[in-house]
Amino acid sequence: MKNILVPTDFSSSSNNAAIYAAALAKELNAKIILLHSFHVPIPPSDIPVTAISVEELQKNNERFLAREVSRIHRHYDVKVGVSTRAGFAVDEIYDLEKEKKPDLIIMGMKGAGKVQEVLIGSTAISVIRTAKTPVLLIPETSAFVKPKKIILACDYKAGMNLDNLSFLKMVAGKLNSEIFLVNVVLDKESIPAAEKGVEGMGIAQYMGNIKCSSHFPLNKDFISGIDDFLNKQEVEMITIIPQKHNLLERLFSESHTKRMAFHSEIPLLTLPS
Repeated sequence: MKNILVPTDFSSSSNNAAIYAAALAKELNAKIILLHSFHVPIPPSDIPVTAISVEELQKNNERFLAREVSRIHRHYDVKVGVSTRAGFAVDEIYDLEKEKKPDLIIMGMKGAGKVQEVLIGSTAISVIRTAKTPVLLIPETSAFVKPKKIILACDYKAGMNLDNLSFLKMVAGKLNSEIFLVNVVLDKESIPAAEKGVEGMGIAQYMGNIKCSSHFPLNKDFISGIDDFLNKQEVEMITIIPQKHNLLERLFSESHTKRMAFHSEIPLLTLPS
């Protein structure tokens, strides 16, 4: 891994995500790129005010980024690059992704609450939908812990392109993590078919020497099934692939991905399909 892109608005959740990114970068020998995007205020034309120039805003944000770099270096000895741009956050993240081609995007997420989900979750969800890079969402209270156990949410009925798992395989291999393949099923009668389906996906074989185990929690609701499983296991990361035309794509339209991101204390990794 070479570069980790970390968008920041200097909020507590973004600051926490930056520290998390630094800790992960230290483990993976990667560099961090901090990105801050900003809007240029346009005052009403009938009110005489002194306009703030883009150059002034740029310099102010560069100072804020320099402070953030110093704060990161107090915790971890990692390489940190910075970029500040005028524009909408999603657009600037997408543009910098195309330019720098980072291996991972890490974003901070605030706590629970319907209003926060709508206002704060929109940027992250938009990035997940458009990015061609894995996105790791870090809850505001989540501190870095090397993940010994990582959940990979499965939908055996829809299948899975194993090439989409290359990033997870790389991270799990370098961090010596175990992969838990979790397929939520409706009832006990569905388990044999799910077991056969997950085995047929060939994920365990693809992961090679990485330890994998399959699990089939019973629940009619996907998130509740994952929560039940989390309550029984000490898991440090959840992974999903929001593919089209399957359960994980429906998570977006039903806002389940937001529920998972905002109500979990565990980082959520989304892999591009």
